[in-house]
Amino acid sequence: MARNRTGLKAALATVLGCCVLAAGAAESSRPRLKMFGDRPSPQGLWKMELLESTDQQLMANAKRLSEAAVCMDAALEMGKNVKPQDSPCTQTVVKNTSGEAEIEKHCPGGTTVMTMKKESKDVIAFETIERGKAGIISTMKGRYHYVGPCSATDSLMKADKDSEVCQRMRAEAAADPEVTCGQLENAEKTECVARIQHALEQSRKLCE
Repeated sequence: MARNRTGLKAALATVLGCCVLAAGAAESSRPRLKMFGDRPSPQGLWKMELLESTDQQLMANAKRLSEAAVCMDAALEMGKNVKPQDSPCTQTVVKNTSGEAEIEKHCPGGTTVMTMKKESKDVIAFETIERGKAGIISTMKGRYHYVGPCSATDSLMKADKDSEVCQRMRAEAAADPEVTCGQLENAEKTECVARIQHALEQSRKLCE
């Protein structure tokens, strides 16, 4: 159970990374990405359909990932907090048309290239390729599906309350933090309980 939970969290983190990369390019680059039309950025709720990945952990969680939507409004706010001087990486929009965009992110350890192609008004196909000094490190292909606008109460991620990912989280939430941390003492136990309660609160927001 712990391994599955860790795998899902890592997979969700990867998805968020891709969304923030796209959102950051749309928000900070000049010109902005033309594929989003009159919208200044990819706003609203978007779900990701994972088709291929060299990361087997991602592929193992593909179904559950497709059940979670990312609120791009929140992702954009997250991107605004990352100032250029805080990161050694640079980002460039290489191609920018109404139907396709290509974004390159250069970091000391390598380069990530993300290509997005508009298949319809609400569907965008994407591919990411990460290269290091020794060659290709990882690749990923999929589609983003527009679900609708974010609500005022939406956090960064949202999933249907009856989805598999939310059912799993509710099952994990049934465990009493006091029992889970029962073998620890004093400050370690207090920290353990607080950490679990925080995770449960984040899960609750995801599945509202």
